[in-house]
Amino acid sequence: MKFFLTGGTGFVGINLAHHLAGLGDDVVIYANQPLIQQAEDIFGNCPGKVSCVCGDVLDKAHMESELLTSNADVFIHAAVITPGRERETKQFEHIFRVNTFGTINALEAAKKCKTARFIYVSSVAVYGSSSQEYNPVLETVPLRPSNVYEISKFASEHIALRYRELYNMDVRAIRLGDVFGAWEFDTGVRDTMSAPCQTLKAALEHRHAILPKEGMTGWVYVKDIAASIAALAKTAPEHLNHMVYNSSSIYRWSIAQWCNMLAQRYLGFTYEIGEPSEANIRFHALKDNGMFDVSRLREDTGFIPQYDCKKAFDDYTKWADSYPDLMKQ
Repeated sequence: MKFFLTGGTGFVGINLAHHLAGLGDDVVIYANQPLIQQAEDIFGNCPGKVSCVCGDVLDKAHMESELLTSNADVFIHAAVITPGRERETKQFEHIFRVNTFGTINALEAAKKCKTARFIYVSSVAVYGSSSQEYNPVLETVPLRPSNVYEISKFASEHIALRYRELYNMDVRAIRLGDVFGAWEFDTGVRDTMSAPCQTLKAALEHRHAILPKEGMTGWVYVKDIAASIAALAKTAPEHLNHMVYNSSSIYRWSIAQWCNMLAQRYLGFTYEIGEPSEANIRFHALKDNGMFDVSRLREDTGFIPQYDCKKAFDDYTKWADSYPDLMKQ
């Protein structure tokens, strides 16, 4: 199969492109940042081909042209800005334009090029406060977004599904849970790295980590996320009974547990759970998210998450040891 992937130079995108290329698929990445050399190197060992085109999702004509040239079967739209509060106050309009109008441009391109399937990579963010109020978090719980990122993801997802209704397009949305893992580094579009990433970086630098909470939830390793998106992309439409799917882990563990493992592996690393005002490890919220229910995805695509805490830890630390320069960013 052939895929067109926006945002493919971010950490989820790199893992997704690598997974698809490993299956023998061809992937054209469309992103406003060049692909790092380390990622290009791993793609070169795959049976499928990965190429990268520099472009902005706000440039609709360019995106349409590149999509047409790619002859893609599936358009996966993952390009997004994930801001912190400071960037939100300074760049509210720009964030919303990229996240939401960029999605409209992507949908228009897919419609014009008659791409067979469009997958919108959505997020736990669409649930807003409901992600902490419900356990498990089903796709049917109320959506209560509040900040610009949550609102833009909510709006984009619903716009995508409206395109499905208006133009009879095969559009699906996949809501990613608390994702972390290999190739997670600062690209300038994601202000807060995951807690596992932040604590791993502290361990590599022999720093003391102060957590504001234990951090217990369904942390999902990025390779599971990549496999789940691929499974959704490849499943025949007659087997997909829903428009929206959760993607997360079936394993629940805490950042405190993660830090215990880090302390055993990296001498000199210590941690404590302190007051939120003293913490040097940041979470997206002070309350923990509930466990995502992923039964829809399992039933329709057969996807089952493979990475528990230990397996994710082993893979992620091996990757970090192999790419120390990326972990310094």
